[in-house]
This record gives sequence, structure tokens and C-alpha cells, in this order.
Amino acid sequence: MTAPRCVVLVVDDEKAIIILLQEALALMGYDVIVADSGDAALPIVASGAAIDVILTDVVMPGKANGFDLIEQAKVLRPGIHTIAMSGYVAKHGDRIGLADRFIQKPFTIPVIDRALQSLMLRQCA
Repeated sequence: MTAPRCVVLVVDDEKAIIILLQEALALMGYDVIVADSGDAALPIVASGAAIDVILTDVVMPGKANGFDLIEQAKVLRPGIHTIAMSGYVAKHGDRIGLADRFIQKPFTIPVIDRALQSLMLRQCA
């Protein structure tokens, strides 16, 4: 019997970042769901789809930025793991603590891998 695979919801408005993360995470053994905004991700989270961690950009178009998504996701799914990514730390510094982990953009794939492993998701990857 194989171990279940973790599911990562990747949320970013930059298509190149979505593709990069989708391919890298798949190679690491994760199942990946993608959304191009916080607004698009909220219905996915609310749907009850299997999601172990949300990996989200902070600054995105629409009503829900990454921290808004994290706040609402934690209400809908208590205990869900979250990682926020941004190149604009100073602008959102007061909300960084909402996420389980914070990654400064630009990032490398090993940084993403370490953040996921630090959330103890290895058991299902």
C-alpha cells in the first residue's frame, strides 16, 4: 500500500511561477492544485477538496490577497498548513505571522522544499 500524497494548493497570479511550482512540486511527489488569485482559490478551499497546504503569493489582483486567503482558509479548514510568498515584505510585515511559514521572493525550489518539509508533510509525499 502506498502512502497518500500531500496536496498543495498553489496560488499566484504569475503564470510562470505557477508552472514552475506545479512542475517542481510534482517532481517532489506532491499533487498540485492551482489558482491564479485568492478569489479563485477560496471556492476551492470551501469545496472541501483535499488540501494539505496552501502555498500562496501575497499580492494578487482581486478582493482577496494571500493573507486574506489564509485567514479565510483557517476559518474554513482549521489546521490547514499555509505558506505565504512575497517580494514586498515591508508592505505586509504585520500580517506575516498569519502564515505557518513565509518565503521571500525571489525564492529557489530548495527553499520551497524545506518549507514544506518543516511543516511535516513528508509523511504523505
